[in-house]
Amino acid sequence: MARKPNPSKAPALTKALRTAPGDSAVARVARAAEALRRGEWVRIAGQRDVFASAVETAPPATLAQSALLLLTHNRARTLKIRLYTPDIVALKISREADPATLRAIADPTGDLAFPLKGPFEVLREALPAGYAASVALVKLAGLLPADPAAVEAVAKKLRLSNKDAIRLDDIAGAREKIVSYMSVKEQRKLLYRIGIPRLRDRIFIKWAEDPKASNAINWRMLLEVAATWPRPQFPLTGRDVMLAGVPQGPLIGKILEEVEDWWVDADFIEDEFSLAERLKAVVQATAY
Repeated sequence: MARKPNPSKAPALTKALRTAPGDSAVARVARAAEALRRGEWVRIAGQRDVFASAVETAPPATLAQSALLLLTHNRARTLKIRLYTPDIVALKISREADPATLRAIADPTGDLAFPLKGPFEVLREALPAGYAASVALVKLAGLLPADPAAVEAVAKKLRLSNKDAIRLDDIAGAREKIVSYMSVKEQRKLLYRIGIPRLRDRIFIKWAEDPKASNAINWRMLLEVAATWPRPQFPLTGRDVMLAGVPQGPLIGKILEEVEDWWVDADFIEDEFSLAERLKAVVQATAY
């Protein structure tokens, strides 16, 4: 959803996006995603400022102020809308349009329930860059149901690449506990297990869901750790287990996994003696 900027209302519309000195672009994007999930307006600055909201979450009062409904080309093709502008399509919204109709136009998962849509009035002139940016921001806000089956349906409807579809499915199926007050040790453990890109996705989603703006600094710190922590290499190999007296076979992998779990829980301890003692204890408990 997009509307023309109104300078007199800008402070109220952008209250969730005020920045502090030293704010990073990541922090601003994350706060914008949070505002979209709450159904608020977001101001996207450019040569022509754009105020945008997400049709999926915007309240009726916000939808009533909207002038345009923005769609991706894939969605427009599904609705048989001609493509006059690059990247996205902008539809004029009539004052009589109700929220259910607007959401049905935007949401491919409701096509069977709302099969009849249109006619559409499409803008043909060049669109501000902020329009395409607002569509990308709504995608980043994670405005998809936390349901793998629904995400799979959306991925097929939008004809996403396999990489993007797998990423969405992974986010929807995430069960890790991500909170703003995670300790550094807890975060490093998750980073080691699922990797930087997947943890960053989860942090952005959980930040967007957090109703407390005062937690922003904690979420930023989590993102900073995710971006800068060097993933350590587990120091033991199958050879170490065999030198401890275990014959070659599947038991080696089980022992390594057990010791690695302990090593991760111990915050990636670098003490070689402690590692050797743990390996010895696991070998004695499982191999003899």
